[in-house]
Amino acid sequence: MKKQTKLFEIIKRKVFGPKKWVEEVSSVLHMSHASVYRRERGEVPLDMEQVGMLSDHFGIDIGEIFHGQGEYVHFRYLDVDVNDMENYRNYINGIIRSMVETRSAIKREIIFCADDIPIFHLMAFPDLTYFKLYVWSQWMGNIDHQMQFEEFVYKMKRNDIEPLFSELKKEYESVSSREIWTENTIDPFLRLLDYYENIGSFSDPGSLGKLLDQLESLREKLEKYTIEKEKVEGASFELYITPLDFGSSQMVSMVNERFVTSIKLYTINSIMTADMRFQESNLRVIKGILSKSTCLSHTSERERVQFFKGFQFKIDQLRNKLTG
Repeated sequence: MKKQTKLFEIIKRKVFGPKKWVEEVSSVLHMSHASVYRRERGEVPLDMEQVGMLSDHFGIDIGEIFHGQGEYVHFRYLDVDVNDMENYRNYINGIIRSMVETRSAIKREIIFCADDIPIFHLMAFPDLTYFKLYVWSQWMGNIDHQMQFEEFVYKMKRNDIEPLFSELKKEYESVSSREIWTENTIDPFLRLLDYYENIGSFSDPGSLGKLLDQLESLREKLEKYTIEKEKVEGASFELYITPLDFGSSQMVSMVNERFVTSIKLYTINSIMTADMRFQESNLRVIKGILSKSTCLSHTSERERVQFFKGFQFKIDQLRNKLTG
């Protein structure tokens, strides 16, 4: 019963409150508190289905229980294919469920290390989101490489997925977050716009201007969050600028005493883990980055203005290059 005992030890570390874990396990397994305690003491074994239900609910890596503190870390991965709208809806709904779980926790926060504009900011501007999906689909060969952006957007709009964008945006705005950006976080998006304009991916001359206009609106919204230290739905917000490069974007969600890290792959996809060894090491790195970063939500106005002026300058520079 050592493995079962270890499972309950992990659950108790993840649930905030001395007796809350019993209530939560009881709800998941549909059994009385007394039955839960008997299993926690090892008097009654859990079956494999119950172990699976608990590991799924609490985000526990089964490998950690059965294989100990080895060198392997288990990640969850979902391939994204916009040609399969059920697949894409499941992907977005999975992120929404994760945000709802975070929002519902007693202790909750998101920390985002952004080497590219986080998806949550793009969701407020559907065309920016469609552009990222267009790029991803081109890279993956999921659409004809000659398909132009406007045709792609037309097909995507027929699937009525923008309500999902709005729902995800609202959930993000309901959870407190700290975001760590660099001076170059906007650059990958601007480089993509430059590249796809140069290869003739826009059939409408106004499309690029519209995307740049929405980037400006995104910048204005981010600056508003930063000044007010608050999002639209009232959750707290802090923006940090670091001189360090991340290598890839990642999001750490704190749900009571449990942490889950999502690491971006390429431009859309991500992998996710709740492995506690990984979280402990990763959080040490993030704390180190925060210690070397400037919080624009609390620093002098001059530094904040300088950052957002630089953001706007890069947008204007690309606009002038492509339209001048």
